[in-house]
Amino acid sequence: MLSTLVSFKRLADRLLATLLLTAVALGAGLAGRAQQQAARLAACRFGITAPYGVADYDLAGLGAGSYLDWGMQADPPRPGGLAYVQVVRLGEAVYAEQLAGVPAVAAAQPGSAWLVGNEPDNTYTFDGVGQDNLAPEVYAERYQAVYAAIKAADPQARVGMGGIVQPTPVRLEYLDRVLTAYQDRYGSPPPADFWFVHAFVLNEVPGEWGAGLPVDAVVRPYQAAPEIIAPEEVDSLAIFARRLVAMRAWLADHGQRELPLWVTEYGVLMPSDESLGYFAISTERTQAFMLDSFDYFQRATNAATGLSADGGRLVQRWYWWTLSYDARVSGGGLYDRRGPVPVKTALYAAYAAASNCH
Repeated sequence: MLSTLVSFKRLADRLLATLLLTAVALGAGLAGRAQQQAARLAACRFGITAPYGVADYDLAGLGAGSYLDWGMQADPPRPGGLAYVQVVRLGEAVYAEQLAGVPAVAAAQPGSAWLVGNEPDNTYTFDGVGQDNLAPEVYAERYQAVYAAIKAADPQARVGMGGIVQPTPVRLEYLDRVLTAYQDRYGSPPPADFWFVHAFVLNEVPGEWGAGLPVDAVVRPYQAAPEIIAPEEVDSLAIFARRLVAMRAWLADHGQRELPLWVTEYGVLMPSDESLGYFAISTERTQAFMLDSFDYFQRATNAATGLSADGGRLVQRWYWWTLSYDARVSGGGLYDRRGPVPVKTALYAAYAAASNCH
């Protein structure tokens, strides 16, 4: 009887040890898969802009690696493990409050990517929302203040500079003025971990549709001529690509070649529904532009100006406009918000199929 009990105890001990080892192995496997997913998303180049946040939308199957909503958050939602890109607005109405809030957010979210400013070169509004609209000298000053605040709270943060609405000759001259102002005031080129731009195709003739000219053009005219763009050209891949090539050349000419370039907002702003009387671009055309742009981002390289550490690739990340919008006001939405409940458009499936970040 005693030997039977001893044998039973040994069997129970072995079973318990096996169960414990299995649990450890499963835990390690789950942790390993979680780490692999985090690494995959961190390396993902595909991003999305979310003007209405992400709470009401299915991002699990989208294949994006990160998103931005033009805000700062100490505890942002991360559906499916997506990274959140912090944005500091510099416009007159919000700058002081934004700057004061930077240290706490940076400390709460170490290692985050930060975009300093949003279209400082743009005097126009879109759907009633204004952009930062700053003279180059003011952008340079506020960039330095925000950069210093972020790095003091989180030295591992990645801080991006730029934020122009589109890389045209006028806007590149705006950036020239920013660099000159920074150098004159602080005695060195501005520090940055990456550069970012928007890449819409918009008209620049003042008083007409599009983006107009930077605010300082009134007192200091720009040497470059404004680009004249017709509404039907907003989805021109040729114009889009030419401008990004020019942006990379500008970075190389200014000693910034070895910094990544992010396109943090781009797409087709013209609505896909013409019921409000606006000029419209069909969903089919918008989808074709989106897919062509994805292909361009992934294959476009230049041995002289592209990022050497990335095989000469011109652009390192891109963020499509937009996760959701009323199709009567703006095109590009993966969801249409015109009704009480957002509805997926054909663009959602097209984006998900094109992304390699699942």
